[in-house]
Amino acid sequence: MKGIATAIFLMVCIMFVFTANGQIPSSDTSERRVAKPEQDSLPGDSLKTDSIPSFIVISDTVRTYPFSQELLNRINVRALRKSAKSTQLKVMFEQIAQDYCLYKPKYWSRSVDASVDLTEATFSSNWKSGGLNSIAALVSLSAKTDYERYDVSFTNDLEMQYGSANQKTQGLRKTTDRIYLDSKFAVKIKSPFYLFTAVNFQSQFAPGYNYFVNPNSSVGKIKISALLAPGYLTESLGVEYKPAAYFNVRLGAGAFRQTFVIDTSLYKSTQSNYGVPVGERALTEAALQLVSNYDQDIAKNIHLKALFQFFESYIHSANTSTRLDISFTARVNRMLNVNFTGTALYDRNQDSRIQYTQFLSLGIAYRYSDF
Repeated sequence: MKGIATAIFLMVCIMFVFTANGQIPSSDTSERRVAKPEQDSLPGDSLKTDSIPSFIVISDTVRTYPFSQELLNRINVRALRKSAKSTQLKVMFEQIAQDYCLYKPKYWSRSVDASVDLTEATFSSNWKSGGLNSIAALVSLSAKTDYERYDVSFTNDLEMQYGSANQKTQGLRKTTDRIYLDSKFAVKIKSPFYLFTAVNFQSQFAPGYNYFVNPNSSVGKIKISALLAPGYLTESLGVEYKPAAYFNVRLGAGAFRQTFVIDTSLYKSTQSNYGVPVGERALTEAALQLVSNYDQDIAKNIHLKALFQFFESYIHSANTSTRLDISFTARVNRMLNVNFTGTALYDRNQDSRIQYTQFLSLGIAYRYSDF
């Protein structure tokens, strides 16, 4: 009996010691429950998975942990607090309603740039060094939209320019006139290569004239171009090389171009009639087209935008054109810019020599983006 009493006494002492230390032995080896934080997860039906590991974070409070944009569409992070120094972070897949997303994915990017450039010169009637009173203006508007999601992209680019100058003895004359619209849909094959289809349109706003001096010293003019005279519409299908967002090269082996000359009397002043047979208003050609874009800041407050276009007809080898448009913009402040624009064009249907134009100006610019 004494032995039994002694054993009972020892068991009571052991229980007393464990109770004093706050540790009670248990045969249950499962994890103890931990109180949840006051703020629960975002609304959604949780789909638990054992493939997501747990992480131990040294913290006594619930924190927000950053994840990639793609994961934010699919998961919700829940932190469980413990009385100890470690916090167990559990990740569960959830379908999160768009209105509750902490970060909404942005697939569209849009921008609009507008500028007005002015130059002016005034001389008094007795200014002995000579000179002509003049004023010139250039209005530019460009807009761009980009959609990109997964392996699909859709880009639209619009550029419009019109400029004129007025001199005392020559009157009002056009200096710059351009309409350019490009729309492209592309699907990634393997980075940085894409399969694309595109539509490209180019023309001008107002009639263009060739000026000459008559024998009686009067100034005459002959109409040589107008809206849709010429106008170019090109549809192309091919492969695009795009190693960076600011640079791409498109090769359209399967391209068709329509050349429009809606003024059927224009051949009288332009012998080639821009390649369109006399008496007709349009010409369709199958061709090879190459288009390259570069659009990036090359230095602090200096932006370069360049567009190169090459076109060669499969049927008429003489119908070859090459065009380079380049623009430098130096930002003086938020609203004031110095602009240099230049164009070089070689088109055998227009002239056997290279044509070029350039414009240097100081103007007011405004940019509206992220809308």
